[in-house]
Amino acid sequence: MQKFIFLHIPKTAGSSFRGMLYRIHGRSNVFWYGMDIPQRRDVFDEEACRDYRYIGGHKNIAYYPPNLPAFWCSLLRDPVQRTVSLFSYYAKPEAAKDEIGKARRETELAKWVAKGLQPNSIVESLEQCPEFLHSVNNFQCRYLSYFDNSFEGVMSTIADKNMVIGLSENFNAFSHRLCEIFSWEQPETIYANTSVASVNASILEEPGAEKLIQELTTEDQKLYDFVSQSTSPIYENALDSTSLRKSFSIDDQTSAVIAPDINWHEVHLSAPSRSELEPGKICLLDITVSNQSDSDLDPRAGRGLFFNVVLENTETEKIECRMPRTLLAKKIPTGQIHRQKVRVFISPDNYPQVATLVVILGSRGKSEAHNDFNRAQLRIQLRSPGLIQKLVFFCKETSMLTYFSLRKRWLRIKQRSN
Repeated sequence: MQKFIFLHIPKTAGSSFRGMLYRIHGRSNVFWYGMDIPQRRDVFDEEACRDYRYIGGHKNIAYYPPNLPAFWCSLLRDPVQRTVSLFSYYAKPEAAKDEIGKARRETELAKWVAKGLQPNSIVESLEQCPEFLHSVNNFQCRYLSYFDNSFEGVMSTIADKNMVIGLSENFNAFSHRLCEIFSWEQPETIYANTSVASVNASILEEPGAEKLIQELTTEDQKLYDFVSQSTSPIYENALDSTSLRKSFSIDDQTSAVIAPDINWHEVHLSAPSRSELEPGKICLLDITVSNQSDSDLDPRAGRGLFFNVVLENTETEKIECRMPRTLLAKKIPTGQIHRQKVRVFISPDNYPQVATLVVILGSRGKSEAHNDFNRAQLRIQLRSPGLIQKLVFFCKETSMLTYFSLRKRWLRIKQRSN
């Protein structure tokens, strides 16, 4: 089977492109590193993606076998803007669009600081953090080259490949061109993810920052300029449209997994008797799935099988909030048990109201509905946080004076209750 491989250079709108593939071809036909299997795999796993036609993720072209029959595509971004966006993602959690994103980026920041990243200086980060320097130093050329990270290396690599390279700044032109090549249904206008402009601008205000980035990305700039000067601007090479349409026609999709009718009453979820959830951070809840139904639970079936968590207050009313979904990590044959971690996020504002967590396993787009017939549910009653736990939590953001005031109030209430 010929593969369609998207080389996702970090911070070049690859997540938006993945979403487009999901919408056009269905989740079951798309294999993505970091989503379907862990990102950190050094050797191409042919078995893991054997049945998938569309493959993507943060893997460079050298990761794949040179003789792999494939159509290749990728997106580039202005080298200075990509570097600034990358630094902002690692070092500026406050630039996130929501609380979940902020919590995720705070976790990443702690890891990068340990590696030498300096959150207040992109210049010092490039000088003192080798891993960050590696992710900047002509990194886009490195992603598209079998040879060195140079413009010439990229040109030698792609000379005989079916390939399309676009610019993230012209994302919609890139996606529409692919739809023309393969006769796919044109998607609605897609807006690539963008960072907070004011934060990015302030990063470049640091003396010497822009000059240093330009020195580290001279080959990337040559590649970017080359594609910019192409028609559309999109680089196309060795395209046999007739052959490609036949290989990647939507009518020719035979690998889709049909979602079976699952008796969800025979799918049981359970969790440990004690779990710690810290407000304001993405936490992991251990969930066990016991599949006693007569159908396998396949995460590729239909639109995919996902865990979602709904928060309820003491009146069993749903608390409106954004919750990260967790893909079912593996196929669960009938009669088997599977354990995995499910992501949970409770914002500090919602924390005092939460009385129950409803863990739901169901198909994408339906798992938030409280319907026992279409999904498996697990209701976890939380112990009332109590004044002491609220006190400890609130004191992280308050002064010592507030701490003693709250403690004094709690002692008075405790004396009354006795």
